[in-house]
Amino acid sequence: MQLCVLNLDYFVFQFGINCKMIYYLCNIITTKLKKLFRLFYFYDDCLRNKIESRQSEVDSFPINYPGCDVVEGDLVISGDDIVNLNGLIGLKRVLNYLRIINNPLLINLSGLNNII
Repeated sequence: MQLCVLNLDYFVFQFGINCKMIYYLCNIITTKLKKLFRLFYFYDDCLRNKIESRQSEVDSFPINYPGCDVVEGDLVISGDDIVNLNGLIGLKRVLNYLRIINNPLLINLSGLNNII
C-alpha cells in the first residue's frame, strides 16, 4: 500500500491515471500481496513432517503451531497413550501421507474431521 501512496504523483503525471483508478489498483495489489503472504506464512509456520507419539503432543498441537492447517510432508500418529485426536481438529490437509499406527487406545478419528 505504501508503494501506491509514494508513487501517486508519478502515476498521475506519467499515465494520466486519476485517484479513483489508483485506489482501485492499490486494492488489487494489496489483495494479491495478502494472498501471497498468506501462502508463504502457512508454509513457513507449518510443518514439513510431524510425528505425534504422545497424547500431550496431540493436545498441544494448536498451541505449538497456531494457524497451521497444512502439514507439508507426512503426519504419523503412533503412540500407545493416544486416546483422541481432538488437538488436530484445525488440520485441513496433509500433503504427502497420513499414517496412524500402534495406537491401541485410539477408538475413533474424530479430530481429523476437517482433513480434505
